[in-house]
Amino acid sequence: MDDAAAMYELISAYETAVIGAPDMTPEDVADELVEPGYDRDKDGWLAQDAGGRLLASAWACANGDSDLVDVDVIIRPGAEVLAEELWQAVLGRARELAAERGHDGATLHLGVHRADHVKRAMAGKLGFRPGTSFHRLRIDHDGPVEPPVPPAGSRWAPAHATTSAARRTACTRRPSPSTSGS
Repeated sequence: MDDAAAMYELISAYETAVIGAPDMTPEDVADELVEPGYDRDKDGWLAQDAGGRLLASAWACANGDSDLVDVDVIIRPGAEVLAEELWQAVLGRARELAAERGHDGATLHLGVHRADHVKRAMAGKLGFRPGTSFHRLRIDHDGPVEPPVPPAGSRWAPAHATTSAARRTACTRRPSPSTSGS
């Protein structure tokens, strides 16, 4: 995984410029590089400067046998001139991946930070439209935080309670006597 460290540094530089801090860990990057069905020789591209510093990364990764293809192009701030060529490579590979799986076209999935106006504009120019959104909430505390008091009639279970019975118990709503009807 020698590419993982360089890719993490690139992604950190990109995300810090866009949202103020990295949103991925080195482990996340390493996991993406071994995604099932991802062929590093065919599905990914890296662009480096003359000194070997990573300027951009791009990938297309099929999702099983479906027509869904995850795509992304990460550009180091200041190297935006690379975007057009990398996007063309990614989109071409996404079409190939869909065709290899017997589909006439591909449904592409691209994650874009709300604050990334450059990538959002490029995605719009390429025909992408928002499909969904999510918000990651964060609260910084100055010290230890007391756990909340469980609602009446409930109890806390250890986080390691991962047996089928524990999951069923956690997902079963038992009506209280005042709501069970008569």
